[in-house]
Amino acid sequence: METIISFSVAQLEQLRREQELLLRRISNGAFPLDETMIVDEVEVAKFLNVTDRTMRTYRKERFFRYIKIRGRILYLKPLLFEDLVRLSMAGERPAHPKRPH
Repeated sequence: METIISFSVAQLEQLRREQELLLRRISNGAFPLDETMIVDEVEVAKFLNVTDRTMRTYRKERFFRYIKIRGRILYLKPLLFEDLVRLSMAGERPAHPKRPH
């Protein structure tokens, strides 16, 4: 069984607006990396509507770029947006972990 990552139009629009804001700031000579640009794995899992175990599988399969600091898995929103777009454009679907019978 596969997990299909799907988003509402509002969710995609929010991600697009955040990406555009970041690009404008960078083009103005600033790199505004602050806490609003960072999300933890719990937030990403909730956004994707998947379990923490599925997120571990996604990391193992390198679907999303992340950083690990003091045991916490963190994602930069702009990179996460790019990864989600890349996956959707490539037609890739992260496989749901198989459960033992």
